[in-house]
This record gives sequence, C-alpha cells and structure tokens, in this order.
Amino acid sequence: MKKGIKVDAAGVAFTLGYAAALKRSHSKPVAASNAESAKPHLIYFHCTGARAEPIRYVLRFAKVDFKNEMFTLEDFADPKSDYHTRKNAGEFGTFAESGGGLPVYIENGKKYFETNAILRMLGARYGFYSTDPDTMWEIDICMESAEQIFNHAGVGQHSRYCFAMMGKDEPTKEQTETCFEMYKKFINFAQSQLVKHGTKFLAGTDRPTIADFRYIIQFNDGPYNPKTALGPAMAKRVRELIDTCPDLKKWIEETMFEVLKDVRTPGIQW
Repeated sequence: MKKGIKVDAAGVAFTLGYAAALKRSHSKPVAASNAESAKPHLIYFHCTGARAEPIRYVLRFAKVDFKNEMFTLEDFADPKSDYHTRKNAGEFGTFAESGGGLPVYIENGKKYFETNAILRMLGARYGFYSTDPDTMWEIDICMESAEQIFNHAGVGQHSRYCFAMMGKDEPTKEQTETCFEMYKKFINFAQSQLVKHGTKFLAGTDRPTIADFRYIIQFNDGPYNPKTALGPAMAKRVRELIDTCPDLKKWIEETMFEVLKDVRTPGIQW
C-alpha cells in the first residue's frame, strides 16, 4: 500500500464574499510591520490561481502564518506599477517563459520560485509529498503533466481565453478551441489516473498530495466557479465533458471540494 498523507483541515475559511475580496485586491499596499516582514511571503496575482493557489493550500493546511501578496491584473498591465518596478529590479524568478517571474516564495531570506519546485519543497516538509520512491514518481508525473499541458508557458491557454473574455473583444475561435483542448487534456489525464489506481486521489494514495492540489485548481476555480472569467458557455462545455468521466466527477465534487472547503482563496476567477 502506498504511504498516505495526513491532512489537518485547518486554515483560512472560504467565507468572504467575492466583492469584498476583489475590493481588497485593488487596494494599495501598506508598509509592513517588522512582524509582517518576518513571515514567509508568497507573491502572485489576484484573480488567477493556477500557479499559487496549490501552494496556499499546503501552507494553510500546515497552519503557516504567511504573507499572501497578490498583484492585480491592472498592475500586470501597467508598466509603471510596483509589480513591474520590482520585476525589473530582479526581485522575481526568471525561468517563466512569460517573463512574469511569479509565484515567488520567500522564507528566512531565501527566495524560492517555480510552482512545482516550491510545492515539492513544502509538500515534503509538511507531509503532502512522500518518501516512497514509487509514490514520488506518481506524484511527479501528475505535476509534470500539468506543465506539459501548459506547454511549459507562464500564461496558460485558459488565461489567454479569460483575458479576451475580460477585454473589449470576444475570444477568437482559435483561443476558444485551444482553451477547451487544454481542459480536455487535464480531464483525460486525471480520469485515467483515478481509474488506473482505483483510489480516491490522483497519485494512488489514500490521502491528498501536492498532485491533487496542482490539478484541482483547474476545475474548482474555473468551470465550477459561478463567477469564473471563463463565462457560462465555456464552463458549461467543460462541465459536460467532466460529466462523462464519473471517477473525475466524483473526485472533484465529493472528494476535493470537501478536502479544500476551509483553505480556498476568495475572488479567484480561473
């Protein structure tokens, strides 16, 4: 039997309203106190959660008191914003194809970047990875599949579609089909993993791992989110495909929604 991972379901409750969360995301940053600056520090964007939200899950389950800094999309678009000033000064990571350099996790003065690498480091520390080599491979193959589906790009296909949905013009046919094909690949891989293992979680474990956290974010804050920037048509199309995959549907709607009920971030749109 593969080694399980014990979860202490504690953290930040998903009770704040979407409007209040969005309002906070647009507020100006204030100077941090000494205590605040000494905390572990996670930096990413608001609205989209795909690369930072799984990291937040681990930290919240582990009851880590961390600073959760989120730039707005307006910050990303404004070359004079604090985000671009700090990025140009070399504060963020440099590996991302997009050049965005986030997420970044800072702890005890050391800077960590790249989503999967951060997740493995924190997952190993807090019990959401494994020490069994075979289980480690099962987890890693799920993590790597996510990056392959994104074509190792900093801006995913669904993000490009959502940007178009939030802009003045409708998404192009190519953007629409590319977005749906991305979801189709995530759906097919996750369904095949669950069927192959016959367990509740993607890596064949009896408890969630960072593989589950990396994958679920594509669904719970996208097609299952009534306020998703995907819009109702794309969300409906993706949900209809999920409905044809009973193991995946159960994993999303029964297993992972229950696991994550107290640790999700409000206001994420995809």
